[in-house]
Amino acid sequence: MVLLLSSLAFAESATVTLRYTMTLDGQAIGHREVKVTSMGPDLRMVEVWTEGDLPLDVHFEQKMTGLASGDPQPFSAVNEERGMPSEVQLTKAPEGWVVHVAEPTRVGKSTYAWGTFDETSLSLVDPGGVRLRDGQTLDVLSAETGEILSGPLKESGPVQVTVDGTALQGVSYVWTVDGQELELVYGDDGTPLRYRSVLLGQTVELVLEAPPDWGEALEAPIVGPRVKEEEL
Repeated sequence: MVLLLSSLAFAESATVTLRYTMTLDGQAIGHREVKVTSMGPDLRMVEVWTEGDLPLDVHFEQKMTGLASGDPQPFSAVNEERGMPSEVQLTKAPEGWVVHVAEPTRVGKSTYAWGTFDETSLSLVDPGGVRLRDGQTLDVLSAETGEILSGPLKESGPVQVTVDGTALQGVSYVWTVDGQELELVYGDDGTPLRYRSVLLGQTVELVLEAPPDWGEALEAPIVGPRVKEEEL
């Protein structure tokens, strides 16, 4: 089966901010905010701010910004770990994707052919832009390292996620990367409701704090049907 999450039909210049609580082993350690601004039909600007404190007094911050649509788009991510900065930039070139990684001790550049990866760290948190397919090998370009994370994806089926006392319907996937199972749950409108991510070697979970009120934020109705399922 193929799962296609439809793109959000934002009214011009509409902005919505989603806030997530980040936990490690059930303890809150930080937060993530995802700000989505309409740039026109099927094109959005997504700004992501993440901040958290991991064990051994490891403080992490990240500001990630880029365009979003139905396909992966260029982005820039500035990361800071224990006060040490790094930056990952994804750009387009005639020969394919170009990834620049700048760290205090090195500057690197890699070029990937079109289609080398399916999603990016940015597109996975974009409400409505991700395409997931049960049974696929999901390849994701990491905004933390500039490397490609790869592993099998399996649909777990429909789930309910309680967000601020409201039960929201979603579809759950399990993505296995380097032996770790990372759950990705998207709501009926394409909003990421709950998901796991690897942050500096630690598996953290992020859960939406409040249901998005697209109706008040946007002049137009939020989305068309969330998914289309097609036989392969």
